[in-house]
Formats: sequence, C-alpha cells, structure tokens
Amino acid sequence: MPHAPHATGPSLFGALAALARYPLLRSLAWAILLNSLAMNMLVAVWIPYVAYRYGFGPAENGLTLAAFGLMTALGQGLVVPWLVPRLGERQAVVLGLVVSALSLVLYGLASAPWMLFVVLAVTTLGAVDEPALQALISRSVRPDEQGAVQGALATIGSLMGVVGPVAGTYLFSRFTGSQAVVELPGAPFFAGAFCVALGLGIAYRALRRLAPRPSR
Repeated sequence: MPHAPHATGPSLFGALAALARYPLLRSLAWAILLNSLAMNMLVAVWIPYVAYRYGFGPAENGLTLAAFGLMTALGQGLVVPWLVPRLGERQAVVLGLVVSALSLVLYGLASAPWMLFVVLAVTTLGAVDEPALQALISRSVRPDEQGAVQGALATIGSLMGVVGPVAGTYLFSRFTGSQAVVELPGAPFFAGAFCVALGLGIAYRALRRLAPRPSR
C-alpha cells in the first residue's frame, strides 16, 4: 500500500471524515484492514513456525524468505500488470482475497516443507488484490480528498503493523509447546485466513452494488 505523510490532528479527522462519506470506500477500507492484519500475522510468525514445525535452521529460513521475496516480485512485476487489466478491478479484488485466504489455510496445513514452496507459487495470484483495491479507491474519491484518504489508509496499515505481530505471536505461543491449549501451530494462519475471508465478504457485498465499469 502506498505510504502517505503521517496524518495527525485535524488532518486525521479530515481523512476519517472522508472515509465516512464514501460507502464503498468504507467497505474497501475494512477489506484492506483485515487483509493487512492477516499478512502482518503471517510475517511475524513465519520463522518461528517453520522452525517449530519443520526444524528449519538459518539456511532453510533464508531459502524460504528468498522464495517469498521472489514470488512477491513476480506477482507485482508480472502477474499484476498482465492479469488485472484482463479481469477488471472488481474480479481482481475477489480473486486476490480468495487466493490469500486459501494460501493461509494451506500454510497452516502443510505437513511437509516442500508444500510451502508449492503454496508460495500459488500466492503470486494473491498480489492482484492490492493494486485493484487502490484503483477502485482512487476512482471513488474526489481529487481534493485523495491525499486525506491515502493518509487514513496508511494509518490503518501502520496500526495493523503493530496489532498483527502481537496477535500472531500470541496465537502461536498459545497453540504450541507444552503449555498449548491445543497443539495447532498453524493457528495464526487460520486466524489470518478468517480475517481475509471476512474482508472478502465485506468487499464482495459492496462491489456487487457497483455498476459494471471497464478497468483502466
């Protein structure tokens, strides 16, 4: 998500007021918030998860992180420019969120390390939701409110960058080890998948009310 200047005081109030004036934007902002929460949970627990479940050390951790970076680059550089214009923004949002939710579930279920790399390849399709959401938001807001809205969305992203790691590590600690409520190391991923699915439902309901429009 593009970063905007930090919004404080009246500027933050104006940004939140701008969000409230656009029903579609309110729904899409919830989808962004929930997706950001899930992705921050994933990032926070990835290394402890693969170390706990598969016994990964520094070399294996580095390999998975490199694969993660490669798939992200491919998604943003190749998949997004090719797929979003063909699907249109609304379908791209739905596809991206569906793939993100499914990927999180599969990460939590993966019983062997090689499965992680298969899921990583699938997640490249999930990259289409963010640029599609940004395009829809930009078209839904008056030019004089673009900065305020982007500032509010950046504030949401920053907040989830704090909440997500705390929630993810808490869930991981509660569902692993000798003190686990239930042995379920994939719990943060399953919780993240639920968040993304909830965001998908909110976004889908809002997008259904939109009249069909060609993508840019």
